[in-house]
Amino acid sequence: MTLWQIDIYPAEGQIDRDGRRTTEEISELGLGDVGVDRARSFLVQGKLDGSQVQTLATTLLADGV
Repeated sequence: MTLWQIDIYPAEGQIDRDGRRTTEEISELGLGDVGVDRARSFLVQGKLDGSQVQTLATTLLADGV
């Protein structure tokens, strides 16, 4: 069986609130001025092909709202 990693990022033009919060926390700790992009990652294992994984990612794992 194949193991797939699916990363879900904020949609284009949307605010990356988790990334922004993490960037602020790093700054408050005095660890420098960096930018952080966050994604949610999922590991999926099964007899799936690329198109099935894409469908799974867009219909089940991503928030379409």
